[in-house]
Amino acid sequence: VDFVEGVEPADVLAAQVDVRRGRVGGLADQLRFELRAALGFEIDELVRGDVAKANAALDRAIASQPARAELVNQAGTLLLQARQYEAALARFRKAAALGPNNASYWLYVGRAELALNQTTQAQESFEKSHQLKAQWIAPIAALTLIDVRAKKFDSALARVRQVLAKSPTDPNALVLNGDVLASAGKARDAAAAYADAQRQQPEASTAVKLFQLRRAAALPNPEEPLQQWLALRPHDYHVHTLLGDYFLVQQSLRQAAGEFETVVQQAPADVPALNNLAWTYFQLNDSRAQSFAERAYRLAPTSPGVADTLGWVLAHNRDTSRALPLLEQAAKAANTDPEIQYHYAYVLAQSGKRAEAREILTRALARTRDFASRGDAERLLADLKA
Repeated sequence: VDFVEGVEPADVLAAQVDVRRGRVGGLADQLRFELRAALGFEIDELVRGDVAKANAALDRAIASQPARAELVNQAGTLLLQARQYEAALARFRKAAALGPNNASYWLYVGRAELALNQTTQAQESFEKSHQLKAQWIAPIAALTLIDVRAKKFDSALARVRQVLAKSPTDPNALVLNGDVLASAGKARDAAAAYADAQRQQPEASTAVKLFQLRRAAALPNPEEPLQQWLALRPHDYHVHTLLGDYFLVQQSLRQAAGEFETVVQQAPADVPALNNLAWTYFQLNDSRAQSFAERAYRLAPTSPGVADTLGWVLAHNRDTSRALPLLEQAAKAANTDPEIQYHYAYVLAQSGKRAEAREILTRALARTRDFASRGDAERLLADLKA
């Protein structure tokens, strides 16, 4: 068994287990619809503002049926998603009081308590949920999370093994096993658990976990899980994006371009994909770089990264008059990004503003020891000082 540093603990085990693809919807969606229909607006927008108003609005929405526990619980989930943990906990406790034999209500009570760092109370709530529904993996995952946070990995693994002893092919249990093993630093064992889960029931979330684990642990071919998932679900542009980002970092530019092209085909207004495709084309000396950079900028004219890409492409296409204001905009908005500062200084120098370019480069090089274009920036500064 290999122990690998750098694999972070899985702090969201409990939340992940029962919300994997295909596990949500139905009653929860209907209850959410009922609440919003009663309120007449998007409750999420309200919750992000005034909690007192949100609670009052939720009270009005469920006033006609205050004893309907599932509606009260759903009100709590809206508050929980908005990170209004104390308000959510009050709703969950009311739902549990109305339906004391419902394992789901106690699970949500525990989740809110855990979010408020009420670990002892949360463990009691999760145990209650487990007692009411012994075969349900969600409370077991929640209890496992508490063990992981306390670095009680043996206890966490023992819980998972009990589940696997009864249901050795349960994909949720296999994923949970992988989460705990990854948190314990047992990267190869975790990878095997995730791979087993994928064989039983392929999921995008598991593919991403396996990719991230293999990448962090420097295991071979980390991209394979994403590619295997895309062979099954070729229209999952989120995974195409993740794979494209990986290839871009690896400087596998042709492969990166292919992934971003797919994303842009499937989601034409995806600004990061447009910007990344433009940047990839630029590095490939592909003449299409400018058109995609223009598209990204039209959609997100205030983004410094997008302005930088377009400005840099224009600079290399000798359109300095257009490049300069774009790179100035980017440099002011991202004044600690050394790459953007270098791009701006380069165009300033090309425009004859050598003193200003020298000042910007000196500051950028002093602030950051290492960045991709540091060598180019140092050479430009030396030329400006000559």
